[in-house]
Amino acid sequence: MKTSESITSICKAINEMQKALKPALKENKNPQFKSKYSDINSVWETLREPLTTNGLLVLQDVTTTPDSVSVITRVLHTSAEWIEFGPLILPLLKRDAQGIGSAITYCKRYSLCAALGITAADEDDDANAACALNMAVNVPTTPKYTELAKLKPAMSPSEIEAVLARYEDAQGNFRKFITHRVNMCKTSFESEILDFEHWGSAAVDEFERWKNKQITDKSNAI
Repeated sequence: MKTSESITSICKAINEMQKALKPALKENKNPQFKSKYSDINSVWETLREPLTTNGLLVLQDVTTTPDSVSVITRVLHTSAEWIEFGPLILPLLKRDAQGIGSAITYCKRYSLCAALGITAADEDDDANAACALNMAVNVPTTPKYTELAKLKPAMSPSEIEAVLARYEDAQGNFRKFITHRVNMCKTSFESEILDFEHWGSAAVDEFERWKNKQITDKSNAI
């Protein structure tokens, strides 16, 4: 997160804005996970008036590569103070116009919600979304992240150990990360290793974020 030199006024404004926020309605259905989600229009419908009332403006910068989409969300205040969040990086599962457009919309929506504390009005499918390394796209034709392993040959025990050795640290965080995903997504250790290898740098980034969160949580508990 980056900020202007002072954030006193913008923090007060965001605090007042969040007091007025209502949960975003989940009016769209995701047939892939058999769940509902708030699309970007619902998020903006919830957000627009509280933002403008408190002198706040949101800008989102989108960057694309052949393999990913990233979004940086910047919140600005009439005092000229600002706070920048991100980037949130999403790998492209479909490299056509529909896939890129859906990935951009998804990335902008989640970045916006995370930056301003927007919640949903009904059931939450965060665990399902997390099973796609927090990067699943709400497109019916997109395969689930954890199903991609079925498209690839099995790994031998020595190949699995080679991946573990490549990313493991002295605290055993990589094995803990894979085990965490197995328990959360109800998959196998092998399939999670396969998926990690498939996603490359995007998966490594997600592992680093998870590891940093563990460190932060332990520090806060002391």
